[in-house]
Amino acid sequence: MFRPLIYTLLTVFLIPTAKSQSPTEAQLLERIERLEQALLLLHAKKDLKDLELSGNTKLKGKVEFLDKDATTHNTDRIYLEKIDHQSDQSDLRLTVNDNGNERLEVWGSACSNGGCSGKGRGQHFLQGDGTAYHRNKLIIAPNIAPDESSQRIALEDGSLSSNPAKLIAVAKNDASIYLKTENAGKASYLQLAAGQNRWDISHWGWGNDLHFINRSDTNPSQVNSRFTLGNNGDITIRTSENMSSGHKIVSNGRLNLSISGAYNAVKHNNESSSGNSIKMTSKNNSMCFLTQVDLEDLDSQSEIAGCRIYVNGNHWYLRAKSSSDSDAWCEARCISW
Repeated sequence: MFRPLIYTLLTVFLIPTAKSQSPTEAQLLERIERLEQALLLLHAKKDLKDLELSGNTKLKGKVEFLDKDATTHNTDRIYLEKIDHQSDQSDLRLTVNDNGNERLEVWGSACSNGGCSGKGRGQHFLQGDGTAYHRNKLIIAPNIAPDESSQRIALEDGSLSSNPAKLIAVAKNDASIYLKTENAGKASYLQLAAGQNRWDISHWGWGNDLHFINRSDTNPSQVNSRFTLGNNGDITIRTSENMSSGHKIVSNGRLNLSISGAYNAVKHNNESSSGNSIKMTSKNNSMCFLTQVDLEDLDSQSEIAGCRIYVNGNHWYLRAKSSSDSDAWCEARCISW
């Protein structure tokens, strides 16, 4: 609409007469586009209080935000600009000055906070001093998508009674981390809390046993062992050999240990006797020790006698050993859990 007029103005007033100073075709087209946009804006919005742009817009320099209904700004200067550090390395920078409590605010969700035509609710505040406030869920995942199945870290706000998944650092000597998981609508919570002289781990809710799991380096789905703290005070150790049931070493808050009766092995002289090697308890849930050793007729340096506890297969064994005319009496017991 204005292009012929603009071209005439540029030809008469803006294009130098010296050939060496003539603008290039690209520079001329750029000037035409700028003047055309300005005339269109003046035609549509003469007071320029409201500004509407369509199509692509290119800006150079800072975009500075003045005070409302004013042509200047107070000491709180806020502007947006592109920062070019070097070739192929640039930043988009928002500067919010001049105190640490000035901040960038993100508001939204108006329909669920007073009405869809309202201003909504503050969801994220980022202050000039680096302090950040975030409402609702924060998800860190390899992919940004509505499906949260691949999330790695999810933190939510709320009180402990309604929605306790949150990360809190209250003070230097009073910090807590709360984690939440759900299964079939039932929640389970884990709290790591720091006092002045200790760390406390608390676990409550659905399925509130606490497991410490060791997995295979080559096959992460394979559990090599598991140490379980039960909500009733039980402590259970499971290995790859007894993963289904495990062995309780603490039951109802008490050590779940039993001591066996005495196992005896005897060896006289250098005789071959089936009684000199005795099978005892399973090596998976017990520990055996000598309780008595008697040796006799060791009257030369070449004579040997003694007692030995060893593992063969899945069991502990007690063995008596003697040579020449020496004798050995061995006794052992086992602690099982």
